[in-house]
Amino acid sequence: MNVLNKQMLLHKNLICSKKNIVYL
Repeated sequence: MNVLNKQMLLHKNLICSKKNIVYL
């Protein structure tokens, strides 16, 4: 897995967690 994919996954996870926090 290359670095770009890892960064994209991390970014998606951050966005998802932020959305989850907003929904809570």
